[in-house]
Amino acid sequence: MLLSNIWKAMVLLPAAGLVSGTDLAAEEGYLGVAAEQRIMSPSSKEMNHVHEELVRAKIIPTVIDDFIPILELRVHWKHNQAKLGNILRPPYLQTTPSVHLAEAGSEVISDIMTDSRMTYVIVMTDPDAPSRQDPKWSEFCHWIRASYPALDRVTGRRRRDLVEYTPPAPPTGTGPHRYVFLAFVPANGTRKRLHLTTPSARVRWGSDTERTGVRDWANVNGLVPFAANFFYAENKKQ
Repeated sequence: MLLSNIWKAMVLLPAAGLVSGTDLAAEEGYLGVAAEQRIMSPSSKEMNHVHEELVRAKIIPTVIDDFIPILELRVHWKHNQAKLGNILRPPYLQTTPSVHLAEAGSEVISDIMTDSRMTYVIVMTDPDAPSRQDPKWSEFCHWIRASYPALDRVTGRRRRDLVEYTPPAPPTGTGPHRYVFLAFVPANGTRKRLHLTTPSARVRWGSDTERTGVRDWANVNGLVPFAANFFYAENKKQ
């Protein structure tokens, strides 16, 4: 199964080291998995850097539970791209971005990339709606796309948008928002077409509970993350 192959590309986390956002959301000093528990592959330095940036931005563990990225998730607009926490201007992000996965170098990752029967899911979420200090609308669902096969760009011929892309529009004076992209695969490794649920609303991903979003949706749909990227955007107009 795909999931077991993914674990082979990592140093497995001991039970005591597997932590959830519920456990750690309030821990300001959280630094993520220990160095000896991180991914061991030809590209471990690059993937560990991605993990470190996710922790630094508190995306891990407040948006998604701790995980080890194993592929690079590249997100491009015509003149911009997400670069693990760079600042982008909303007016230049109005069109649906081009998203694709980059091989990280190990044999198992190559196997994942060439599995044309596997469904990959890309999401974009804002955990800082309407602001990071007052996240009463958090999370805000900006995009959900299922893609087949993986080697195609997510904007390629085989795709399905459960939630169409809506560009960042942070309210005036609410400070920088984190816009997070995550890539998922089925946790059970199935090659069958997925029957994914669609959030009933973008605000809080259809939940009545504040700070509800992609983590809960992924759990309901049996998905696990394997790649991530993010950027910041804000509206400074007064």
